[in-house]
Amino acid sequence: MYDIAIIGAGPAGATLARLIAPKYKVLLIEKRRLDDPARYEKNGKCCGGLLAPDAQAVLARLGLGLPNHVLADPQIFAVRAIDFNGG
Repeated sequence: MYDIAIIGAGPAGATLARLIAPKYKVLLIEKRRLDDPARYEKNGKCCGGLLAPDAQAVLARLGLGLPNHVLADPQIFAVRAIDFNGG
């Protein structure tokens, strides 16, 4: 029996599950398998590895800060989007 079920292990669902887990028994449900990183490539999971400075600050305030060894140095946060479909 669980106290709460969270559907979706994306950024919001995973963060919520992590934050309430000390007080509640949490069931986190995700449609994709999370135990095999190779499956992400097969399923078209896209991640550029970008976590904006504001997002890093929010995670740090929640006690979920990233260890320095996983951050690129220097951190570059410039993104240029080009739409070749005329949109």
